[in-house]
Amino acid sequence: MSQKVKDMIDFCDVKKNNYAKKEIAKLSKKYEILGTGRNRATFKLRSGNYVLKFPLCEAGEGDNDWESSIVSNKSEDSEEIKYPKTKYITIGGFVCVIMEMVVELDPEQYWFLKEDWFLSVDGGQVGKTRSGHVVAYDYGLN
Repeated sequence: MSQKVKDMIDFCDVKKNNYAKKEIAKLSKKYEILGTGRNRATFKLRSGNYVLKFPLCEAGEGDNDWESSIVSNKSEDSEEIKYPKTKYITIGGFVCVIMEMVVELDPEQYWFLKEDWFLSVDGGQVGKTRSGHVVAYDYGLN
């Protein structure tokens, strides 16, 4: 685990910070880390079809809880934000989410495929699933 990720862990409880560091170290040995945001670290699971989002703080747990509670709705005729498949899990007592792998759209694809709901997704974090559905991939509340 990189020092950068360790430095990003920021739970209110010092013990929880230490537990999070241990869990992330374990995950880093097992899975490829795809990146980090303000609130979470994302790991690519072995199948390559799913990612695991691990919280770096309380807001990350809230984001994971929210994302795992949203039902996937990939109907092409819907004008609402479209979401990938997700599953709520806990790891070492931390609220995590497993999400269908989504590959970020490049700028040309983004503007070519752009739908009105893209503007509702923070930072335009929209991509394609393996099955070709265009969905939001980061839509936590924090």
